[in-house]
Amino acid sequence: MDMALKHLFLSLFVLAQPFISLSNSITVQDKQNPDRESLISFKAVLKNPHLLSSWNQSAHHCNWVGVACQQGRVTSLTLPDMLLDGPIPHSLFSVASLTILDLSSNLFFGDIPLQISSLKSLKQLCLGDNQLSGEIPSQISELTQLKTLKLGPNSFTGKIPPELGKLTQLHTLDLSGNALVGTVPSQLGELTRLQFLDLGSNLLSGSFPATLFDNLPSLTSLDISNNSFSGEIPPEIGNLKNLTDLYIGINSFSGHLPPEIGYLSRLENFFSPSCSITGPLPEEISNLKSLSKLDLSNNPLKCSIPKSIGKLQNLSILNLVYSELNGSIPAELGNCKNLKTLMLSFNSLSGSLPEELSELPLLTFSAEKNQLSGPLPSWLGRWNQMESLLLSSNGFRGEIPPEMGIVRH
Repeated sequence: MDMALKHLFLSLFVLAQPFISLSNSITVQDKQNPDRESLISFKAVLKNPHLLSSWNQSAHHCNWVGVACQQGRVTSLTLPDMLLDGPIPHSLFSVASLTILDLSSNLFFGDIPLQISSLKSLKQLCLGDNQLSGEIPSQISELTQLKTLKLGPNSFTGKIPPELGKLTQLHTLDLSGNALVGTVPSQLGELTRLQFLDLGSNLLSGSFPATLFDNLPSLTSLDISNNSFSGEIPPEIGNLKNLTDLYIGINSFSGHLPPEIGYLSRLENFFSPSCSITGPLPEEISNLKSLSKLDLSNNPLKCSIPKSIGKLQNLSILNLVYSELNGSIPAELGNCKNLKTLMLSFNSLSGSLPEELSELPLLTFSAEKNQLSGPLPSWLGRWNQMESLLLSSNGFRGEIPPEMGIVRH
């Protein structure tokens, strides 16, 4: 480096020193910052405060792990997956400029303090995967800027507060994996911007309010599985035109799938096992051109497999186990050129295996415990990528074709 460049470099370094010192130094004013004091109080309540070792007196609070600031005020506190253990202290809700609070996947326990309503600027609240309990405070409805509210899984009890319908900016609402009871309040239908709704794995009951299907046009994912919902599936479900994921299994619904289900042209994943729906399956199910995974297992369908399922070109998984199916396996299934898992076990299907299935890229095919008959076809050997083939307890006769020796073990 020549002398002129060296002098220039040294001059720039000297000029930068005040700024470097400013960013790392702690002034008296910084130490008296109310947000800093609130965070120190938060750390003091933890059973394992050493996990926040960077939160020390010598460092500026805006440089602490999980903390983000604007103009010295804390705007984001993100501390997921850190094994933090303790109650959520009231002092945390004095950090008035918070827009993001993420304490998910830790060991926090106890109630959500009512003082949470003080965080008027909050846009994301993520408290899922902890050990929180008690009722969900209705005061959360005062956080009218919220776009994301994730409270599951935890151990919350009581009913879903109808006041949550006031959170009209919400895009994501996750209350899954708790012990919530009662019916779903119709006020949730006021969340017209909602894209993701997960109420799965609770103790919810009653009929699902049809008004939710009328008023949530932006919804892309709906999970109400593993509850005790009853009654028929409302035909208004067909109004959810943007839905890609639908999980309604393990409930106590009755009646048929409504033909309006065929309006869900963007649906990719439809899981409806063990929810007491009956057949026949509507022909409109063939309109679900985007469908990749369909699970209707453990339902008393008592019908045949509709030939129209063969129109589902994107289908990769079809599970109809324990569904009281009768009739034959339709040859039209051979048109599902992306089908890799076909599960038809424990039904009353009869007839022979259609050769059209031989062209499928199947990895798993189960049809055990049916009434299938005829010789085992030699074309079974074409499934050279097969990982699981279950055909026992049927009426097949003859020898195992030698071509099956090609099937990969």
